[in-house]
Amino acid sequence: MKLVTWQEFIEMPEGTVFSDVSRNPFDAIGIRIKGETLPNNWVYDFHETDLIPKIMDVSVFDYEETKGSEIMMIHPAGWGRDGMFDKDRKYWIWERGDRERLARWLLDPEAVAATEELNEDNVRWHGNFDDLEVRR
Repeated sequence: MKLVTWQEFIEMPEGTVFSDVSRNPFDAIGIRIKGETLPNNWVYDFHETDLIPKIMDVSVFDYEETKGSEIMMIHPAGWGRDGMFDKDRKYWIWERGDRERLARWLLDPEAVAATEELNEDNVRWHGNFDDLEVRR
């Protein structure tokens, strides 16, 4: 995992897999893919999609298969705009090795559960509290 600033992140290519650094810096939020960077005069935005399923209110959609329901699970959620325009944010970048490790666990969880892998080499990043600070 690599920690980057907003400026570094906005320059990264489409297809970058990332998680947000939350206001509580002890949690990473979601696993998402960065889409197109959208220049907008003095500020940048970007498309993104979440790799984790979302539970959503059906009333904002018009899907025939959800008639009579109040909520639905959607996956993938499709591209949306970030819309935060917050240059003080930081992001965790899922490097190739991190993605391969996660994919291996998802594809064969029984094999992983039968090993000590989940208890070994778990440190993916280390630093100081100041490194994680999200200025507000």
